[in-house]
Amino acid sequence: MIGIDVGYGDVKAVYVEDGELKYFKLPTAVAYAPSNSIDIIDSAEVVYSFQGREYIVGESARFGAFSTRSFDFLKRYSPLFIHHTLKVLKIEPTHVATGLPLGLFNRKDEMTKELITAQVDGNTIKAEFSMFPQAVGILLDYRMDDAGKVKADTAKNGIVLDIGFNTIDVLCFEKGTAIRSDAKTLDKFGISKIVLELVELINREHGIQLSDQEAKDVFLAGQMNVYGSRIDLTEAIRNITEMYFDEVMHNIRSLWDKRLQRADLLLLAGGGAVTIAKYVPSEYAKIVKVPERSEFANARGYFKALMAKQEQALKAD
Repeated sequence: MIGIDVGYGDVKAVYVEDGELKYFKLPTAVAYAPSNSIDIIDSAEVVYSFQGREYIVGESARFGAFSTRSFDFLKRYSPLFIHHTLKVLKIEPTHVATGLPLGLFNRKDEMTKELITAQVDGNTIKAEFSMFPQAVGILLDYRMDDAGKVKADTAKNGIVLDIGFNTIDVLCFEKGTAIRSDAKTLDKFGISKIVLELVELINREHGIQLSDQEAKDVFLAGQMNVYGSRIDLTEAIRNITEMYFDEVMHNIRSLWDKRLQRADLLLLAGGGAVTIAKYVPSEYAKIVKVPERSEFANARGYFKALMAKQEQALKAD
């Protein structure tokens, strides 16, 4: 079994090998495979036949990757990303758990059907799929241990901020239980908001046009190389990020101020959580918690849920 979080920025996977939890990540990048004689393809590069075209994915597709900001993108290419992940890891799981943003979870049946029926290189993925709302995975990760058992002293009140590339999923919880009526996706509020400002700044000041994936890497690294020289962008990223977080928290307060006031926890997770946590105002410092390897928190939560489901099935037998 494996938990896979197909986000707009990266694909994250969590699984067990030799009794130990393992992690895998690749950029959510897909592009058409080179087709003419002047294109150079690395001999190790994998080309997939999918929906009548040939594609490359992950690191190989980072340059020239398609835009990754819509449900249609996730629906169309998630089978390809999951197939590639399983191929690279050389595993054939019986169960795969994955997720969708909260605002798209009403389309889970549509996505599940696509995952089950889509063919890559003429093959479908032979596994049982479980679908979870993103952010719920983060709460499950917080509440469960690696064996899928509920941890003591985790039945708290709080808010999950799942900071993805394109969206922020906000999930409120009471005594460790998600409140479905108080969940919402803040569309276009993910770190792509920072990345787009960074793209404009770099283009304006250095005359370089970066793709979303390249700019995301610059944001996480705090620097970039231009003609062999290192350009430090730490201060620019700090300014952009502080303004971004102020805007995010203004939205959170306007919608969930009472919950925020009495929260035991503000769980920050997702691809931008570690960097953004550096700029959290002091008023929230006591309640902010960033899970270990926070970008994997959803995938890890999905995996733990599968472990719990397996344990329940064994007890039923």
